[in-house]
Amino acid sequence: KGNWVIQPMFDFVWKFTEGLARVKLNDKWGYIDKKGNWVIQPMFDFVYVESSGPAWSAPGPGSGSSCTTSSL
Repeated sequence: KGNWVIQPMFDFVWKFTEGLARVKLNDKWGYIDKKGNWVIQPMFDFVYVESSGPAWSAPGPGSGSSCTTSSL
């Protein structure tokens, strides 16, 4: 018998990379840590992992915009 570490509530989940998992909730993507805490709230249309660390993108008004970071 086991216990849930992270409650199953997501639409989709990727594997953990560098301590974070990409998760989709209500058609938006964000990141959680291994305890299930939000590191980045689900507000992006797409998230991915670059060699420099987590990254995300979201459409901006009109033409769209994107943002990447390795500071997490």
